[in-house]
Amino acid sequence: MVREQVAVSLCAMRAIDDLFLLVHPRTVLLAPDVPTAALPLWLEVLAERRTIHGAYAQNHSHRLLTRGPLSRAPTSAAEVPGYSLPEQFAALQVVPLTVRHGLRELPIVMKVVDQAATRGVPPGKTGAERIAILPVADEKEDLQHAITMRDENEYLAVLPGADLRPVEKVLATLDDCDDADVFLLPELVFESAHVEALSEALDGRRAPRIIVAGSGLVDHEQAGNPKYNAGSVLNGLGASLWAHRKTWAYWMLEQSAGLLDLQGRSGHQHLREDITMGGELTMVDIDSFGRCIVLICQDFQMPVAVEDILTTYQPDWVFVPILDTGTGFERWPRVRASNLAGLSQARFLIASSLAMTHWLKDPEAEPAIGLAIGPAQVARANDDDANRAIKAVKCISTQKRYGIIEWRSGDGWETSGFNSPS
Repeated sequence: MVREQVAVSLCAMRAIDDLFLLVHPRTVLLAPDVPTAALPLWLEVLAERRTIHGAYAQNHSHRLLTRGPLSRAPTSAAEVPGYSLPEQFAALQVVPLTVRHGLRELPIVMKVVDQAATRGVPPGKTGAERIAILPVADEKEDLQHAITMRDENEYLAVLPGADLRPVEKVLATLDDCDDADVFLLPELVFESAHVEALSEALDGRRAPRIIVAGSGLVDHEQAGNPKYNAGSVLNGLGASLWAHRKTWAYWMLEQSAGLLDLQGRSGHQHLREDITMGGELTMVDIDSFGRCIVLICQDFQMPVAVEDILTTYQPDWVFVPILDTGTGFERWPRVRASNLAGLSQARFLIASSLAMTHWLKDPEAEPAIGLAIGPAQVARANDDDANRAIKAVKCISTQKRYGIIEWRSGDGWETSGFNSPS
């Protein structure tokens, strides 16, 4: 009797899941000549509710969500080594409202961005997206640092140098990259004033579909508190899509700090990032592009929390602006992304400036400015991604200070990155 009840319940859940496929982004993005069934009124209401509130339904601890990824086929039940209830469905998933990082509980805000040209993101070439990465800060003086002692701790703040013109660099590069789907900037090069200026300058000009404007220091609402390290995401017309405040400040050990020529250090054991940490994460469904999240540098290292986000929310894209001495295969971003690559169908995009390379006491040759890593195991329906595992991104030349990659292009992609550095 119990087995019969379970079987009936599962059949009912699958029937509901099949109905919700009618309003799933993977279905909505089909060509116009593909016929779709008329929607029942209750489904239209829930679809509208998702657009406004980010989810079909929500209670005190969980939300009913469109199952990710949005722009690529999910892993099917047949591809999972063992029974898993969530894998039985293609359209729906139940996810928690929060994730835990140590003793902190971080709420996950859910937002949906539509395909409107002015406030949203119009459709593009799904699966073969073109990505441009701009380091912005090329030289040692492009970023400046300040070290202070407070509460018996040594703090490091990093901000754009006096002569750095981030908006001008972005606008000049956009002329060469206006056909990109994503334009990605690194950490601590783009402050709120720069975002506002770029937003105004983009009005009426051709630009990428999405601009992940790295991050920069932003004033705290209460005077006297350290600033936030915050990033913004814009569409091609300069409209703000969402923002993220870094949730985990970086603690630099003496071993790492000793490699850098940092004036003002007292030799304290730790050098902590001088910011106020944000208190939430934002997951954004761009129905024409995919499910996205921004994790600023150390956010990407949060143990358990990031793993839980990838496993439950199944994003399409993880954008990671960082400040480091490079993004080569031997560096921590590749190690971290490779370890996470088996948890979802997410594609990781990591971008760094070049300024910190010049802060090294023993500078290296110009390193990579970015890294792209795809899933370790792709769903069978996405098997054309199987040989596109990892690619380092370098500046095109000494004159063109940006890098370009294209998913599924086959140009320079490697498959060894998940097991060992190349």
